[in-house]
Amino acid sequence: MKSYKLIKKKSITAITKKTIKHGSNEILTKVIYSGVCGSDLSVYLGHHPYKKAPVVLGHEFIGKVIKTGSKIKNIKKNDIVTSLPYDFCNKCENCKKGLTNHCKYKTTPSYKDWDGTFAEYFLCKKNSTYKLSKNLNYLDAVLIEPFAICHHAINLVNKSYFDNTLILGAGNTGLATLMLAKVNKNFHKIGCVDVHKSRKKFIDKLGGDYFVEYNKNNFKKNILKKTNQKDVDLIIITCDYKHVIKDAIEIIKPKGTIIIISYFKEKFMINYNEIVKKEINLKGSFLSTLKDFKAIEKLILKKKIRPKKIISNIYSFKKTQFAFEKMNLNRNKNVKIILKNEK
Repeated sequence: MKSYKLIKKKSITAITKKTIKHGSNEILTKVIYSGVCGSDLSVYLGHHPYKKAPVVLGHEFIGKVIKTGSKIKNIKKNDIVTSLPYDFCNKCENCKKGLTNHCKYKTTPSYKDWDGTFAEYFLCKKNSTYKLSKNLNYLDAVLIEPFAICHHAINLVNKSYFDNTLILGAGNTGLATLMLAKVNKNFHKIGCVDVHKSRKKFIDKLGGDYFVEYNKNNFKKNILKKTNQKDVDLIIITCDYKHVIKDAIEIIKPKGTIIIISYFKEKFMINYNEIVKKEINLKGSFLSTLKDFKAIEKLILKKKIRPKKIISNIYSFKKTQFAFEKMNLNRNKNVKIILKNEK
């Protein structure tokens, strides 16, 4: 089998080895599509905190089941599946509460001995594998994992209605969040902010109410102009520029909510006094669970959302190196890049 391995920073090459063997709690799948995540790019550039070259990247995927272990009961050969971007023990205190994303013994693809999905075959784990409906379009299905992350974040808010919502960042996560918010009756006006003006066409296509090209000098003024001088009561952060938390704290209204999905490469200071003074509800959102996968699948089957709308490019696995170069150097033109197994 072939896999596409990050040998060193910014260098991916095809390697050939024997097809991986599956254990009793594992499922051998043939990869159909795999999405390139921002965290994959972080590893490629040498910025990730613990995933390092040499490594086979990838975790957003759909595949066809080839073989199943002896302890796998509900999944069979030729089923179409996807997977959480982690495996959970299902035994620890957090798992027993349904908080599998906080499993104390969580393992992840592209770390230690578990190769990722940029390969002809991928080894799924029993607990984290999700069987998909055969009525799903494959290009919608491959994006269930990133959309599930956004669904998890949106479900953290406990207010029933938001008049003005602002999404900071209009990359994959920001656009997925917009798509989900638009089909949620609890959200009224939804705007997006990004440094790339080219993102506006995607915002318009997905039904966003307004787009603001980021300018730190006139940020608050530009937002208030778009909202008719009304304060923002929910901000969802899906990007990691240095001043994003500061900007969010400045424009959120008193008692407003800020949800952070993105990770940050750098450490920076936060004005905690302003958080206290405005009684801001600040929350982090971490990964997703199989419940989120089920919810996204349901929305796709009901034709409420079409995740494939954010796909900008599809390349064969043979072009994995090229795809990463394009993603890194042309971020203003690329949104979601998908890799295809042509074998």
